[in-house]
Amino acid sequence: MRFSIRSKFALIFTLAVIQAACLAWGVLVFDTWLERSIRDTVHQQVLDDNAQTARQMAKLIREMGVQDPRTDTGSWDRLQSMVADIRLPNDGFVCLTDSSSGKLLCHPELRSRPDFGDLSLPAKAMGEPAMDKAAMHKSAMNKPGVDKPAMDKPGVEPVMADKPRAPADASAPPRSGPVTALVVQTADGIEMIAATDLPEINARVLVHQLGSGVDKAVARVVEPVRTIGLAVAIGLVALTTVGAVGVVRKYESRLAEINRNLERLVERRTRSLMKTRNGLIFGLAKLAESRDTDTGEHLERIAKYVTILAKQLQDDGISLSDGDIEDMALASSLHDIGKVGVPDAVLLKPGRLDAEERKIIETHAAIGGDCLSALRERLGDDDFLQVAEAIAYGHHEKWDGTGYPFQLAGENIPLSARIVAVADVYDALRSKRPYKEGMPHERAKSILEKDSGTHFDPVVIEAFLAAEDAFRQVQPEPAVVPPEVITEDDAGLVAV
Repeated sequence: MRFSIRSKFALIFTLAVIQAACLAWGVLVFDTWLERSIRDTVHQQVLDDNAQTARQMAKLIREMGVQDPRTDTGSWDRLQSMVADIRLPNDGFVCLTDSSSGKLLCHPELRSRPDFGDLSLPAKAMGEPAMDKAAMHKSAMNKPGVDKPAMDKPGVEPVMADKPRAPADASAPPRSGPVTALVVQTADGIEMIAATDLPEINARVLVHQLGSGVDKAVARVVEPVRTIGLAVAIGLVALTTVGAVGVVRKYESRLAEINRNLERLVERRTRSLMKTRNGLIFGLAKLAESRDTDTGEHLERIAKYVTILAKQLQDDGISLSDGDIEDMALASSLHDIGKVGVPDAVLLKPGRLDAEERKIIETHAAIGGDCLSALRERLGDDDFLQVAEAIAYGHHEKWDGTGYPFQLAGENIPLSARIVAVADVYDALRSKRPYKEGMPHERAKSILEKDSGTHFDPVVIEAFLAAEDAFRQVQPEPAVVPPEVITEDDAGLVAV
Protein backbone atom coordinates (compact mmCIF):
# COMPACT_ATOMS: atom_id res chain seq x y z
CA MET A 1 0.00 0.00 0.00
CA ARG A 2 1.45 3.33 -1.01
CA PHE A 3 1.62 6.05 1.62
CA SER A 4 0.71 9.51 0.43
CA ILE A 5 0.22 12.85 2.17
CA ARG A 6 -2.05 15.28 0.37
CA SER A 7 -2.33 18.06 2.96
CA LYS A 8 0.62 20.34 3.73
CA PHE A 9 -0.40 20.51 7.39
CA ALA A 10 -0.65 16.71 7.53
CA LEU A 11 2.94 16.66 6.25
CA ILE A 12 4.01 19.10 8.97
CA PHE A 13 2.24 16.99 11.61
CA THR A 14 3.90 13.82 10.32
CA LEU A 15 7.33 15.44 10.38
CA ALA A 16 6.67 16.75 13.91
CA VAL A 17 5.72 13.25 15.10
CA ILE A 18 8.84 11.76 13.50
CA GLN A 19 11.00 14.48 15.02
CA ALA A 20 9.41 13.98 18.45
CA ALA A 21 9.97 10.20 18.23
CA CYS A 22 13.61 10.66 17.23
CA LEU A 23 14.24 13.21 20.00
CA ALA A 24 12.47 11.04 22.60
CA TRP A 25 14.56 8.06 21.55
CA GLY A 26 17.69 10.21 21.72
CA VAL A 27 16.79 11.47 25.20
CA LEU A 28 16.10 7.91 26.36
CA VAL A 29 19.39 6.60 24.96
CA PHE A 30 21.33 9.51 26.45
CA ASP A 31 19.55 9.13 29.78
CA THR A 32 20.33 5.39 29.90
CA TRP A 33 23.96 5.98 28.95
CA LEU A 34 24.34 8.82 31.44
CA GLU A 35 22.76 6.84 34.27
CA ARG A 36 24.94 3.80 33.55
CA SER A 37 28.07 5.94 33.29
CA ILE A 38 27.40 7.83 36.51
CA ARG A 39 26.42 4.63 38.34
CA ASP A 40 29.59 2.85 37.22
CA THR A 41 31.68 5.86 38.20
CA VAL A 42 29.99 6.19 41.58
CA HIS A 43 30.25 2.45 42.22
CA GLN A 44 33.95 2.61 41.52
CA GLN A 45 34.30 5.66 43.75
CA VAL A 46 32.42 3.92 46.57
CA LEU A 47 34.62 0.85 46.16
CA ASP A 48 37.70 3.09 46.33
CA ASP A 49 36.32 4.83 49.42
CA ASN A 50 35.53 1.49 51.04
CA ALA A 51 39.04 0.24 50.26
CA GLN A 52 40.53 3.40 51.77
CA THR A 53 38.32 3.00 54.85
CA ALA A 54 39.40 -0.62 55.21
CA ARG A 55 43.10 0.40 55.06
CA GLN A 56 42.58 3.16 57.61
CA MET A 57 40.68 0.81 59.94
CA ALA A 58 43.41 -1.82 59.70
CA LYS A 59 46.07 0.81 60.37
CA LEU A 60 44.15 2.21 63.34
CA ILE A 61 43.61 -1.22 64.84
CA ARG A 62 47.30 -1.98 64.55
CA GLU A 63 48.20 1.34 66.10
CA MET A 64 45.80 0.64 68.99
CA GLY A 65 47.76 -2.52 69.76
CA VAL A 66 44.65 -4.60 70.45
CA GLN A 67 44.94 -8.25 71.38
CA ASP A 68 42.94 -11.17 70.12
CA PRO A 69 39.29 -10.17 70.77
CA ARG A 70 38.38 -13.81 71.22
CA THR A 71 40.37 -14.00 74.45
CA ASP A 72 40.80 -10.39 75.48
CA THR A 73 37.54 -8.84 76.58
CA GLY A 74 39.02 -5.34 76.69
CA SER A 75 40.24 -5.60 73.09
CA TRP A 76 36.80 -6.76 72.00
CA ASP A 77 35.13 -3.85 73.77
CA ARG A 78 37.46 -1.36 72.10
CA LEU A 79 36.96 -2.87 68.63
CA GLN A 80 33.18 -3.18 69.06
CA SER A 81 32.93 0.42 70.22
CA MET A 82 34.98 1.52 67.22
CA VAL A 83 32.89 -0.26 64.56
CA ALA A 84 29.64 0.80 66.27
CA ASP A 85 30.63 4.47 66.14
CA ILE A 86 31.56 4.53 62.46
CA ARG A 87 28.86 5.98 60.16
CA LEU A 88 29.08 5.40 56.41
CA PRO A 89 26.65 6.56 53.67
CA ASN A 90 24.26 4.24 51.84
CA ASP A 91 23.49 2.21 55.04
CA GLY A 92 27.18 1.32 55.21
CA PHE A 93 28.97 -0.24 58.18
CA VAL A 94 32.31 -1.75 59.24
CA CYS A 95 32.68 -5.18 60.83
CA LEU A 96 35.37 -7.69 61.80
CA THR A 97 35.20 -11.37 61.00
CA ASP A 98 37.29 -14.39 61.73
CA SER A 99 39.67 -14.93 58.83
CA SER A 100 39.32 -18.72 59.02
CA SER A 101 35.63 -19.30 59.63
CA GLY A 102 34.05 -16.05 58.51
CA LYS A 103 32.19 -15.78 61.83
CA LEU A 104 31.48 -12.29 63.08
CA LEU A 105 33.80 -10.87 65.72
CA CYS A 106 32.53 -7.27 65.85
CA HIS A 107 29.49 -5.69 64.23
CA PRO A 108 27.55 -2.45 64.85
CA GLU A 109 24.45 -4.44 65.81
CA LEU A 110 26.16 -6.61 68.43
CA ARG A 111 25.19 -5.62 71.98
CA SER A 112 27.35 -8.09 73.94
CA ARG A 113 30.50 -10.08 73.49
CA PRO A 114 29.70 -13.36 71.73
CA ASP A 115 30.78 -16.70 73.05
CA PHE A 116 33.90 -17.52 71.10
CA GLY A 117 34.21 -20.99 72.48
CA ASP A 118 32.91 -22.59 69.27
CA LEU A 119 35.31 -20.84 66.92
CA SER A 120 37.49 -23.94 66.95
CA LEU A 121 34.72 -25.84 65.23
CA PRO A 122 35.00 -26.47 61.47
CA ALA A 123 34.22 -23.36 59.40
CA LYS A 124 31.06 -23.17 57.32
CA ALA A 125 31.51 -23.98 53.68
CA MET A 126 32.01 -20.89 51.61
CA GLY A 127 29.35 -22.00 49.13
CA GLU A 128 26.67 -22.44 51.77
CA PRO A 129 23.80 -19.96 51.52
CA ALA A 130 24.48 -16.80 53.40
CA MET A 131 22.30 -15.00 55.87
CA ASP A 132 20.12 -12.31 54.25
CA LYS A 133 20.85 -8.69 54.89
CA ALA A 134 17.82 -8.15 57.09
CA ALA A 135 19.04 -10.73 59.58
CA MET A 136 22.34 -8.93 59.72
CA HIS A 137 20.67 -6.03 61.52
CA LYS A 138 18.57 -8.00 63.97
CA SER A 139 19.28 -8.49 67.63
CA ALA A 140 19.85 -12.17 66.91
CA MET A 141 23.31 -11.16 65.80
CA ASN A 142 24.28 -11.16 69.49
CA LYS A 143 24.33 -14.91 69.31
CA PRO A 144 27.80 -16.46 69.27
CA GLY A 145 29.12 -17.66 65.98
CA VAL A 146 26.77 -15.68 63.66
CA ASP A 147 27.93 -15.94 60.06
CA LYS A 148 29.36 -12.87 58.33
CA PRO A 149 26.73 -11.33 55.96
CA ALA A 150 27.16 -10.93 52.24
CA MET A 151 30.59 -12.47 51.95
CA ASP A 152 29.48 -16.10 51.83
CA LYS A 153 27.05 -15.68 48.92
CA PRO A 154 26.74 -18.48 46.37
CA GLY A 155 29.05 -18.05 43.48
CA VAL A 156 30.87 -15.06 45.00
CA GLU A 157 34.61 -15.28 45.14
CA PRO A 158 35.95 -14.92 48.67
CA VAL A 159 37.34 -11.56 49.51
CA MET A 160 40.56 -13.06 50.89
CA ALA A 161 42.03 -16.54 51.02
CA ASP A 162 39.98 -18.71 53.32
CA LYS A 163 42.86 -20.76 54.77
CA PRO A 164 43.14 -20.46 58.55
CA ARG A 165 45.86 -18.17 59.70
CA ALA A 166 47.75 -18.64 62.95
CA PRO A 167 47.77 -15.67 65.28
CA ALA A 168 50.68 -13.43 64.54
CA ASP A 169 53.61 -13.18 66.83
CA ALA A 170 53.16 -10.14 69.02
CA SER A 171 56.81 -9.29 68.64
CA ALA A 172 56.60 -9.19 64.84
CA PRO A 173 56.16 -5.75 63.30
CA PRO A 174 52.63 -4.99 61.97
CA ARG A 175 52.33 -5.52 58.28
CA SER A 176 49.69 -4.21 55.93
CA GLY A 177 47.78 -6.77 53.87
CA PRO A 178 46.20 -6.24 50.42
CA VAL A 179 42.71 -4.76 50.05
CA THR A 180 40.09 -6.51 47.95
CA ALA A 181 37.09 -4.50 46.69
CA LEU A 182 34.19 -5.92 44.69
CA VAL A 183 30.48 -5.55 43.90
CA VAL A 184 28.33 -8.45 45.10
CA GLN A 185 24.81 -9.17 43.78
CA THR A 186 22.61 -10.51 46.58
CA ALA A 187 18.94 -11.36 46.82
CA ASP A 188 18.35 -7.96 48.36
CA GLY A 189 20.33 -6.02 45.78
CA ILE A 190 23.88 -4.89 45.21
CA GLU A 191 26.48 -4.52 47.98
CA MET A 192 29.89 -2.89 47.54
CA ILE A 193 32.43 -4.48 49.85
CA ALA A 194 36.11 -3.86 50.59
CA ALA A 195 38.16 -6.24 52.80
CA THR A 196 41.66 -6.44 54.23
CA ASP A 197 43.25 -8.91 56.62
CA LEU A 198 44.69 -8.37 60.08
CA PRO A 199 46.96 -11.38 60.39
CA GLU A 200 48.10 -10.20 63.82
CA ILE A 201 44.73 -11.19 65.30
CA ASN A 202 43.66 -13.60 62.53
CA ALA A 203 40.78 -11.24 61.63
CA ARG A 204 39.44 -9.47 58.59
CA VAL A 205 38.12 -5.90 58.29
CA LEU A 206 35.04 -5.57 56.05
CA VAL A 207 33.53 -2.28 54.84
CA HIS A 208 29.98 -2.57 53.39
CA GLN A 209 27.80 -0.08 51.47
CA LEU A 210 24.43 -0.86 49.83
CA GLY A 211 24.11 -0.26 46.08
CA SER A 212 20.43 0.78 46.44
CA GLY A 213 21.49 3.97 48.15
CA VAL A 214 24.00 4.70 45.42
CA ASP A 215 21.37 4.04 42.74
CA LYS A 216 18.95 6.42 44.46
CA ALA A 217 21.62 9.10 44.52
CA VAL A 218 22.36 8.51 40.83
CA ALA A 219 18.64 8.68 40.04
CA ARG A 220 18.40 12.03 41.81
CA VAL A 221 21.27 13.32 39.67
CA VAL A 222 19.86 11.95 36.39
CA GLU A 223 16.23 12.96 36.94
CA PRO A 224 16.80 16.72 36.28
CA VAL A 225 18.83 15.87 33.20
CA ARG A 226 15.98 13.66 31.90
CA THR A 227 13.41 16.37 32.64
CA ILE A 228 15.48 19.07 30.96
CA GLY A 229 16.11 16.81 27.95
CA LEU A 230 12.42 16.08 27.50
CA ALA A 231 11.55 19.77 27.93
CA VAL A 232 14.17 20.76 25.35
CA ALA A 233 12.87 18.07 22.95
CA ILE A 234 9.26 19.23 23.35
CA GLY A 235 10.28 22.86 22.94
CA LEU A 236 12.33 22.05 19.85
CA VAL A 237 9.44 20.12 18.27
CA ALA A 238 7.00 22.93 19.09
CA LEU A 239 9.40 25.59 17.77
CA THR A 240 10.13 23.77 14.52
CA THR A 241 6.42 22.96 14.02
CA VAL A 242 5.39 26.58 14.53
CA GLY A 243 8.22 27.68 12.25
CA ALA A 244 7.19 25.18 9.58
CA VAL A 245 3.56 26.32 9.76
CA GLY A 246 4.70 29.93 9.44
CA VAL A 247 6.91 29.13 6.46
CA VAL A 248 4.11 27.18 4.76
CA ARG A 249 1.61 29.97 5.33
CA LYS A 250 4.04 32.59 4.06
CA TYR A 251 4.79 30.39 1.05
CA GLU A 252 1.08 29.85 0.41
CA SER A 253 0.41 33.57 0.75
CA ARG A 254 3.17 34.37 -1.71
CA LEU A 255 2.03 31.60 -4.05
CA ALA A 256 -1.56 32.84 -3.85
CA GLU A 257 -0.40 36.36 -4.73
CA ILE A 258 1.59 35.01 -7.69
CA ASN A 259 -1.45 33.00 -8.80
CA ARG A 260 -3.69 36.06 -8.53
CA ASN A 261 -1.25 38.08 -10.62
CA LEU A 262 -1.07 35.28 -13.17
CA GLU A 263 -4.86 35.01 -13.24
CA ARG A 264 -5.19 38.75 -13.78
CA LEU A 265 -2.56 38.60 -16.50
CA VAL A 266 -4.24 35.63 -18.18
CA GLU A 267 -7.60 37.33 -17.86
CA ARG A 268 -6.26 40.51 -19.48
CA ARG A 269 -4.60 38.51 -22.24
CA THR A 270 -7.76 36.46 -22.74
CA ARG A 271 -9.92 39.56 -22.91
CA SER A 272 -7.49 41.07 -25.36
CA LEU A 273 -7.48 37.93 -27.50
CA MET A 274 -11.27 37.63 -27.33
CA LYS A 275 -11.63 41.26 -28.27
CA THR A 276 -9.29 40.74 -31.20
CA ARG A 277 -11.07 37.55 -32.21
CA ASN A 278 -14.49 39.13 -31.97
CA GLY A 279 -13.32 42.12 -33.95
CA LEU A 280 -11.93 39.89 -36.70
CA ILE A 281 -15.13 37.84 -36.79
CA PHE A 282 -17.32 40.89 -36.93
CA GLY A 283 -15.08 42.47 -39.58
CA LEU A 284 -15.33 39.31 -41.68
CA ALA A 285 -19.10 39.33 -41.28
CA LYS A 286 -19.21 42.99 -42.24
CA LEU A 287 -17.15 42.24 -45.31
CA ALA A 288 -19.66 39.62 -46.38
CA GLU A 289 -22.56 41.92 -45.51
CA SER A 290 -21.10 44.76 -47.55
CA ARG A 291 -21.90 42.86 -50.73
CA ASP A 292 -25.60 42.76 -49.84
CA THR A 293 -28.10 45.51 -50.41
CA ASP A 294 -28.43 46.25 -46.71
CA THR A 295 -25.47 48.44 -45.75
CA GLY A 296 -27.00 49.49 -42.41
CA GLU A 297 -26.75 47.96 -38.98
CA HIS A 298 -28.29 44.61 -39.80
CA LEU A 299 -25.62 42.53 -38.00
CA GLU A 300 -25.74 44.63 -34.82
CA ARG A 301 -29.54 44.37 -34.71
CA ILE A 302 -29.49 40.60 -35.28
CA ALA A 303 -27.06 40.21 -32.33
CA LYS A 304 -29.35 42.30 -30.11
CA TYR A 305 -32.45 40.34 -31.09
CA VAL A 306 -30.69 37.03 -30.50
CA THR A 307 -29.55 38.20 -27.05
CA ILE A 308 -33.09 39.29 -26.11
CA LEU A 309 -34.64 35.99 -27.25
CA ALA A 310 -31.94 33.81 -25.61
CA LYS A 311 -32.23 35.60 -22.24
CA GLN A 312 -36.00 35.29 -22.35
CA LEU A 313 -35.68 31.56 -23.04
CA GLN A 314 -33.16 31.33 -20.18
CA ASP A 315 -35.71 32.98 -17.87
CA ASP A 316 -38.35 30.54 -19.13
CA GLY A 317 -36.23 27.57 -18.00
CA ILE A 318 -34.30 26.67 -21.13
CA SER A 319 -30.77 25.51 -20.27
CA LEU A 320 -28.63 28.36 -21.58
CA SER A 321 -25.62 29.83 -19.81
CA ASP A 322 -24.46 33.42 -20.12
CA GLY A 323 -21.48 32.14 -22.12
CA ASP A 324 -23.84 30.33 -24.51
CA ILE A 325 -25.78 33.53 -25.04
CA GLU A 326 -22.63 35.56 -25.72
CA ASP A 327 -21.36 32.98 -28.24
CA MET A 328 -24.77 32.84 -29.92
CA ALA A 329 -25.01 36.64 -30.26
CA LEU A 330 -21.53 36.91 -31.76
CA ALA A 331 -21.94 33.86 -34.00
CA SER A 332 -25.19 35.30 -35.41
CA SER A 333 -23.10 37.89 -37.26
CA LEU A 334 -21.72 35.04 -39.41
CA HIS A 335 -25.11 33.63 -40.39
CA ASP A 336 -24.92 35.01 -43.95
CA ILE A 337 -21.15 34.64 -44.48
CA GLY A 338 -21.87 32.17 -47.29
CA LYS A 339 -23.19 35.04 -49.43
CA VAL A 340 -19.59 35.73 -50.44
CA GLY A 341 -20.04 32.75 -52.80
CA VAL A 342 -23.17 34.14 -54.44
CA PRO A 343 -22.71 36.02 -57.76
CA ASP A 344 -23.30 39.78 -57.64
CA ALA A 345 -25.96 39.54 -60.36
CA VAL A 346 -28.12 37.52 -58.03
CA LEU A 347 -27.06 38.99 -54.70
CA LEU A 348 -27.39 42.63 -55.77
CA LYS A 349 -30.50 42.30 -57.95
CA PRO A 350 -32.82 45.20 -56.99
CA GLY A 351 -36.06 43.35 -57.72
CA ARG A 352 -37.58 40.09 -56.73
CA LEU A 353 -35.69 36.92 -57.54
CA ASP A 354 -37.07 34.30 -59.90
CA ALA A 355 -37.08 30.61 -59.00
CA GLU A 356 -33.63 29.92 -60.53
CA GLU A 357 -32.09 32.88 -58.79
CA ARG A 358 -33.61 31.80 -55.49
CA LYS A 359 -31.96 28.39 -55.85
CA ILE A 360 -28.62 30.13 -56.36
CA ILE A 361 -28.93 32.45 -53.39
CA GLU A 362 -30.17 29.64 -51.16
CA THR A 363 -26.77 27.98 -51.58
CA HIS A 364 -25.28 30.59 -49.20
CA ALA A 365 -26.40 28.57 -46.14
CA ALA A 366 -24.45 25.50 -47.22
CA ILE A 367 -21.48 27.61 -48.39
CA GLY A 368 -21.26 29.42 -45.02
CA GLY A 369 -21.70 26.22 -43.02
CA ASP A 370 -19.04 24.40 -45.08
CA CYS A 371 -16.62 27.28 -44.62
CA LEU A 372 -17.02 27.33 -40.83
CA SER A 373 -16.90 23.54 -40.66
CA ALA A 374 -13.58 23.50 -42.51
CA LEU A 375 -12.29 26.22 -40.19
CA ARG A 376 -13.33 24.23 -37.13
CA GLU A 377 -11.63 21.11 -38.41
CA ARG A 378 -8.46 23.10 -38.99
CA LEU A 379 -8.45 24.81 -35.60
CA GLY A 380 -9.94 21.97 -33.54
CA ASP A 381 -13.17 21.79 -31.58
CA ASP A 382 -14.31 25.18 -30.35
CA ASP A 383 -17.66 26.02 -28.76
CA PHE A 384 -17.98 29.29 -30.64
CA LEU A 385 -17.22 27.77 -34.04
CA GLN A 386 -19.69 24.95 -33.38
CA VAL A 387 -22.44 27.49 -32.66
CA ALA A 388 -21.48 29.60 -35.69
CA GLU A 389 -21.51 26.51 -37.94
CA ALA A 390 -24.94 25.41 -36.66
CA ILE A 391 -26.37 28.91 -37.25
CA ALA A 392 -24.88 29.22 -40.75
CA TYR A 393 -26.29 25.85 -41.79
CA GLY A 394 -29.65 26.04 -40.04
CA HIS A 395 -30.95 29.60 -39.92
CA HIS A 396 -33.12 28.97 -43.03
CA GLU A 397 -34.44 25.59 -41.88
CA LYS A 398 -38.17 25.55 -41.00
CA TRP A 399 -40.01 23.93 -38.13
CA ASP A 400 -42.16 21.88 -40.54
CA GLY A 401 -39.12 20.60 -42.50
CA THR A 402 -39.62 22.66 -45.69
CA GLY A 403 -36.55 24.85 -45.26
CA TYR A 404 -33.04 24.53 -46.68
CA PRO A 405 -30.34 23.28 -47.10
CA PHE A 406 -31.10 19.94 -45.28
CA GLN A 407 -34.87 20.13 -44.70
CA LEU A 408 -34.45 19.58 -40.99
CA ALA A 409 -37.60 19.72 -38.87
CA GLY A 410 -38.55 20.45 -35.27
CA GLU A 411 -35.93 20.06 -32.60
CA ASN A 412 -33.52 18.51 -35.11
CA ILE A 413 -32.79 22.11 -35.97
CA PRO A 414 -30.22 23.48 -33.46
CA LEU A 415 -31.76 25.90 -30.95
CA SER A 416 -29.27 28.60 -31.91
CA ALA A 417 -30.43 28.38 -35.56
CA ARG A 418 -34.12 28.53 -34.53
CA ILE A 419 -33.46 31.69 -32.51
CA VAL A 420 -31.48 33.36 -35.32
CA ALA A 421 -34.25 32.45 -37.81
CA VAL A 422 -36.81 34.50 -35.85
CA ALA A 423 -34.38 37.41 -35.35
CA ASP A 424 -33.36 37.40 -39.05
CA VAL A 425 -36.91 37.37 -40.42
CA TYR A 426 -38.09 39.99 -37.93
CA ASP A 427 -35.25 42.35 -38.90
CA ALA A 428 -35.85 41.69 -42.61
CA LEU A 429 -39.55 42.54 -42.20
CA ARG A 430 -38.79 45.71 -40.29
CA SER A 431 -35.98 46.89 -42.62
CA LYS A 432 -36.31 48.82 -45.86
CA ARG A 433 -35.17 47.01 -48.99
CA PRO A 434 -34.97 48.18 -52.64
CA TYR A 435 -38.11 46.25 -53.39
CA LYS A 436 -40.09 47.09 -50.25
CA GLU A 437 -40.59 49.48 -47.38
CA GLY A 438 -40.01 48.57 -43.75
CA MET A 439 -43.11 47.56 -41.81
CA PRO A 440 -44.10 48.49 -38.25
CA HIS A 441 -43.60 46.13 -35.32
CA GLU A 442 -47.23 45.05 -35.04
CA ARG A 443 -47.40 43.94 -38.67
CA ALA A 444 -44.10 41.98 -38.34
CA LYS A 445 -45.37 40.48 -35.09
CA SER A 446 -48.57 39.23 -36.74
CA ILE A 447 -46.56 37.56 -39.53
CA LEU A 448 -44.29 35.78 -37.03
CA GLU A 449 -47.29 34.63 -34.97
CA LYS A 450 -49.01 33.33 -38.13
CA ASP A 451 -45.91 31.25 -39.07
CA SER A 452 -45.43 29.81 -35.55
CA GLY A 453 -45.40 26.03 -35.78
CA THR A 454 -44.70 26.00 -39.53
CA HIS A 455 -41.73 28.27 -40.16
CA PHE A 456 -40.71 29.04 -36.57
CA ASP A 457 -40.33 27.15 -33.33
CA PRO A 458 -43.44 27.91 -31.22
CA VAL A 459 -41.36 28.15 -28.04
CA VAL A 460 -39.12 30.80 -29.61
CA ILE A 461 -42.17 32.73 -30.84
CA GLU A 462 -43.57 32.68 -27.27
CA ALA A 463 -40.27 34.13 -26.06
CA PHE A 464 -40.49 36.78 -28.79
CA LEU A 465 -44.02 37.76 -27.69
CA ALA A 466 -42.90 37.92 -24.04
CA ALA A 467 -40.00 40.23 -24.93
CA GLU A 468 -41.62 42.28 -27.72
CA ASP A 469 -41.16 45.54 -25.83
CA ALA A 470 -37.39 45.02 -25.93
CA PHE A 471 -37.64 44.30 -29.68
CA ARG A 472 -39.48 47.57 -30.25
CA GLN A 473 -36.62 49.54 -28.73
CA VAL A 474 -33.96 48.12 -31.08
CA GLN A 475 -35.37 49.66 -34.28
CA PRO A 476 -37.64 52.71 -34.52
CA GLU A 477 -41.00 52.55 -36.27
CA PRO A 478 -41.02 53.71 -39.92
CA ALA A 479 -42.02 57.35 -40.37
CA VAL A 480 -44.37 56.59 -43.27
CA VAL A 481 -46.16 53.31 -43.86
CA PRO A 482 -47.45 52.90 -47.43
CA PRO A 483 -50.93 51.44 -47.83
CA GLU A 484 -49.51 48.28 -49.33
CA VAL A 485 -46.28 46.90 -47.98
CA ILE A 486 -45.52 43.21 -48.00
CA THR A 487 -48.02 40.42 -47.69
CA GLU A 488 -47.89 37.58 -45.22
CA ASP A 489 -47.17 35.14 -48.02
CA ASP A 490 -43.91 36.94 -48.69
CA ALA A 491 -42.59 36.48 -45.11
CA GLY A 492 -40.36 33.63 -46.14
CA LEU A 493 -38.98 35.58 -49.09
CA VAL A 494 -37.67 38.69 -47.34
CA ALA A 495 -34.88 36.91 -45.46
CA VAL A 496 -32.76 34.77 -47.79
